[in-house]
Amino acid sequence: MSVPQAGHQDEGLQPERTLLAWGRTLLAMLVASLFFLRWMPHHGRFAGALIALTLMTALAIWMSQRRRYRCRVEGISRACFPADVTGVLGLGSMVTLIGGAAIWITLMT
Repeated sequence: MSVPQAGHQDEGLQPERTLLAWGRTLLAMLVASLFFLRWMPHHGRFAGALIALTLMTALAIWMSQRRRYRCRVEGISRACFPADVTGVLGLGSMVTLIGGAAIWITLMT
């Protein structure tokens, strides 16, 4: 994914750093789905559900990257922007759900 041209005068490059952080999170979700792929022979459909959850989370992050960047650039231009509470709570919820399910399946076998 290419980084959009900077439309701001922030020398700390905050929108770009935020974009990179979300990109690392997306990569972590993809790697987690590969770990769950190794569970497929032993845990079957349940591992498939974990793979689907992690891939859907990664897809949601990828689909919202441009909007998130644009919002941050506009916020810097106005010198005021709200925190991304929805994105952070959504990601935290999904990670908790996926982690809890992975622990549960590990303990049940």
